[in-house]
Amino acid sequence: MGSINYSLSKRNARVAMRNEDGTTVKINGVIQYATVPKWYAKAQMKEVLDTNTFMKYCISHYGSVYGIVDLRACLEKIGDCLIEQMYEGKKIELDDLGAFKAGISSEGVEDATTFNPSLHIKKSYANWVKPNDMKNLAVDAFQHISTLGLRKAALKADAQGKSQAGWATISLSVSTLDADGNVASGVNGGTVSGVGRFRIGDSTTIEAIANDGYTFVGWRLPGSNQNINTSASYEVTLTGNINYVAVFQAEE
Repeated sequence: MGSINYSLSKRNARVAMRNEDGTTVKINGVIQYATVPKWYAKAQMKEVLDTNTFMKYCISHYGSVYGIVDLRACLEKIGDCLIEQMYEGKKIELDDLGAFKAGISSEGVEDATTFNPSLHIKKSYANWVKPNDMKNLAVDAFQHISTLGLRKAALKADAQGKSQAGWATISLSVSTLDADGNVASGVNGGTVSGVGRFRIGDSTTIEAIANDGYTFVGWRLPGSNQNINTSASYEVTLTGNINYVAVFQAEE
């Protein structure tokens, strides 16, 4: 067993009002509620482990004749196979690791004949069903993170944890120049597409589409005047997060 770090935060709770005898307060048969501030505990992380760091831990803790490269390659292949099998409508049960299956969320329609998956299915996702021994972690202590420094570090780790290890994000923005090459504020010379979250090592295409009266100049890093690539349709391979600016210029 181990301990779990936690911090406290205050937020409002909606609580049913009570009479002195403990019964709920009702007016015209409707239960009355009050907003009461309460403190809640939230689990906090100290550190975010990427794939290589986690593999190193596994090797040092349990011992292995295989190296990090071998274990990482095996893990990536397992991930690919999981996705392939979920696409085929299969539920994969991996003993102590739990079960994996595909899931979707959709918008409801009144008439089944009008359901259009392209319009009404909002997202698809991988659904992880925890094994029984993970549903309630065996914990013998809870550690309150009370000092400001530790709490800031834990909150930072918590925020970083929202970006899953092994994945990267593409962020795109637009900058527009006038015919003389000066930055034109309040003007949009085009649009971009291709933002999203992708697996490290994957390749994808980002696109810049110039509006009428403008031409595409190139892709740049924020704050740079140097083009990384001048192709409006640019294939990139992700080795980490990408933040590019599509530069457009007004035609003379």
